[in-house]
Amino acid sequence: MTERKRCEFYTHFSKAAKARLYERAGGTCEHPGGCGESDISWLQVDHFTSRCVAKLLGWTKAQANDPMNLQLLCRDHHLEKDASSRAKKEQVIYQMQGGMIGFGEHQ
Repeated sequence: MTERKRCEFYTHFSKAAKARLYERAGGTCEHPGGCGESDISWLQVDHFTSRCVAKLLGWTKAQANDPMNLQLLCRDHHLEKDASSRAKKEQVIYQMQGGMIGFGEHQ
């Protein structure tokens, strides 16, 4: 198995940074459905606009990792969001590289 290359915008968030996000989130998962998970060890930092899309949009690393682009999601909702956004992210990258998506080919 090949190792996945990390985006150059990758940042490890400190416990203090995660604690600030936790406080801002009211101590729970920020998924719109509101699952109520409040164990900080089960909550993960998520980017609204993914790092690779932010890079394509010309954002700096600081902009991509700005707290306004971050939310806390429980592990299950983070995996769900990543799975549902992966195809959309690939379409954005394809279009930004000059590709065209015809009718019926996008979600």
